[in-house]
Amino acid sequence: MANELNSRDTSFPAHEDLRTKQYYCVMLTAEGEVSAADLTAGDKPFGILQNKPNIGEMAQVRRAGVSKILAGSGDLSVGEAVACDGDGKGVAASTGDGYCGTCTVAATNGNIGSVDIDFGYGLES
Repeated sequence: MANELNSRDTSFPAHEDLRTKQYYCVMLTAEGEVSAADLTAGDKPFGILQNKPNIGEMAQVRRAGVSKILAGSGDLSVGEAVACDGDGKGVAASTGDGYCGTCTVAATNGNIGSVDIDFGYGLES
């Protein structure tokens, strides 16, 4: 069962419609708003979205602690570093990826797992 603990959330305006992006990785835009993160475009994850805001509404972003995360293609396994895919879903990080933390509850594609948030960039092999 996915869990959330000892968290620190912050709020920013949603740059785009994020009503279908709860528990996805988000990035901070130059305007100080959040949008879905796209690792394939070189985005560094900024946090994990906790609510379902529409454009301009306040997005609750988890920046520390443990958060639920929606798994993308492939499985998330306990202990592995978690990055985000082109949609902002959690995937296993590869060398050079920006990552959002360590998987604490495993999940398969389309299911909810958990991640202990610890942002970094340039995962080493």
